[in-house]
Amino acid sequence: GRTYRLLRLPLPRPIYETTENEKGETEEKRETEEKREKGETQNFRLPATYANYLVLNGAVLVPTYQQPDLDQEAQRIIQQAYPDREIIGIDCTPVIRQHGSLHCCTMQYY
Repeated sequence: GRTYRLLRLPLPRPIYETTENEKGETEEKRETEEKREKGETQNFRLPATYANYLVLNGAVLVPTYQQPDLDQEAQRIIQQAYPDREIIGIDCTPVIRQHGSLHCCTMQYY
């Protein structure tokens, strides 16, 4: 009997795959759109989204991406949707390298 309420979540700034250089140090690849369009790179954007959160009894785990301003805004908005639950941010920058996030990681558990 309640009306549908849509809450707009922010989109994290683009995050691209990382590689290791010859010294074993991690380097983030950030090429321009022009290089990608020309096919000069195989780099691709990782699927960072705040919509891949996980609702638990008493809490909501929200993915974060080391972008404090957007991470906090997403948590504030999700708190509006789940006012009776604790909102807990979880850094998912390593997880999205596998092309998923919190909800995806837990789908097969009963």
